[in-house]
Amino acid sequence: MKQNFDFFKIKIPYSRKADFQLGCCGGSVYIDFNQSSDGLISLCRISFDGYGCCDITDTTNFLNFEVSKKFIEEITKGELDQEKLVPLVKEIIRINQECIWTDALEEYNLKGGIPMQKKVLVVIDIQNDITKNYKEIIDNINQSIDWAVENDIHVVYIRHENLSAGTRTFKPNTRGAELVSDLKIVSKNVFTKYKGNALSSEEFTDFIHKNEIGEFYLTGADAIACVKSTCYNLLKSNYKVHVISDCITSYDKKKISEMLLYYESKGGNVICLNDLLKSD
Repeated sequence: MKQNFDFFKIKIPYSRKADFQLGCCGGSVYIDFNQSSDGLISLCRISFDGYGCCDITDTTNFLNFEVSKKFIEEITKGELDQEKLVPLVKEIIRINQECIWTDALEEYNLKGGIPMQKKVLVVIDIQNDITKNYKEIIDNINQSIDWAVENDIHVVYIRHENLSAGTRTFKPNTRGAELVSDLKIVSKNVFTKYKGNALSSEEFTDFIHKNEIGEFYLTGADAIACVKSTCYNLLKSNYKVHVISDCITSYDKKKISEMLLYYESKGGNVICLNDLLKSD
């Protein structure tokens, strides 16, 4: 099995149009990438010695915006940083592996990309400025944190900060932006976001790739905003997502039932805390 990929850039021939192209494995594998108008990177074709060219242009899955941005930064460098580039290339292969020859991926040690199978419990925006409805679920969230610790699952805390001049809540360096005092803190994995989607935090996405996370358990608030956006974007990036139904809340609790249906409609799994505790 080949372990040293040694990616290198090559000049793209006119007959093989792509925005970026890499070679690896001593020239035995060539990978072509395109960049969409909104900056997302896709895998359009991959060629293997002994197998031929696998063109998936019409069925490709895109990297999310944050990972695409990192990919572009790395591939446009004069000298490629192998340590940073390898997981990015493996990630785009991972999300498209169902369309690529399994035998070829196995022979060149590319099957599955990064083995993202580890789990994380994500606590979203349980801060002093969040809805006071959080008090109704804080005990459940803390129980889910205990469950994660007992099962050697990472626990991550996501904080929101508003930078816009016209906002009053979640302002940096204020009490309102701090995590609530009755939330159980069991790790130093506290990441700040400035948009609804938790994946907009580069520190969080770095954590995901460094720790090979592939499965997410979501808790927190707001169910119709940041939890919704995070769930959607994780699923869009082909991660496995569970939303713990009695560990989320909202300013408008009447819409939570509607949101649970939304999470499921996008491919997420909705589970209650008791069922989660019984599962392990």
